[in-house]
Amino acid sequence: MAIAIFHTAARGRLRGVSSHDAEYFDGWYAAKLDADVLDDAKRHTLGHPPEFRGSSFLPLDGLHDVGEFLELGAGRRLLDLACGVGAFGCWLAQRSGCDLVGVDFSPVAVEQARQSATRAFGLPPERTDFQVGELTATGLPDASVDAVMVLDSFQFANGIDVARECARVLRPGGRIAVTGWEPVDRDDPNVSERMRACDIAGSLTAAGFTDVVREERPDWQQAERACWQEIVTHDPSEHPALASAVAEGRRSLDNRGKLRRLRVTATAPA
Repeated sequence: MAIAIFHTAARGRLRGVSSHDAEYFDGWYAAKLDADVLDDAKRHTLGHPPEFRGSSFLPLDGLHDVGEFLELGAGRRLLDLACGVGAFGCWLAQRSGCDLVGVDFSPVAVEQARQSATRAFGLPPERTDFQVGELTATGLPDASVDAVMVLDSFQFANGIDVARECARVLRPGGRIAVTGWEPVDRDDPNVSERMRACDIAGSLTAAGFTDVVREERPDWQQAERACWQEIVTHDPSEHPALASAVAEGRRSLDNRGKLRRLRVTATAPA
């Protein structure tokens, strides 16, 4: 998708976060990532290495936590669900030796993930597979992966449906790690309906997962806030993509105290 086409056809939707379909994210990945200030801010505040490009605000130590819980290694297969441009999954695959399958509903993101897997992370093609799919319909066979991670994307579909799809593709005893946010007050009208409905641990439990552990991570939230604080200092006219980024940063900062930052882990039924 040409950046100029995206600017004229869909730029207005970047200012409002109510529409999160594949076309929206196609444009996001085609245009917004060109703003180097976003990646600079993430390196300064989240510890992201230069090869990371993507939408997640998970700090690098959070990714370490996820990888350790999932017990990745050679011969194991990781599903990075809602993988975006694939950087987090590629980084874990590079470090652990696991195989990686990434699924995202943005064709633009999937194509970027395929390219960066080899160019930025040096992963051989036979160890990675990126394909277009949905949070609730990955297209993968039953019991085909050893581990699943869903990073900061669980809220974009019905939680129980997402959890059931993860349970379906996981082998018995496989592990899942989810990062995201939940509201402090589910009745707060200032929090989006999408976020008010998000119940990660409840969804995993309803889908049959065991050993569900919900852990609040205020340290991740503090790092994310510092990142947005750096982003909003920029003049939106510096780059065509910055208007939406600065607006999103201001909304996120206004949500201070309204959301909890979480890591939720669980085990698939044996």
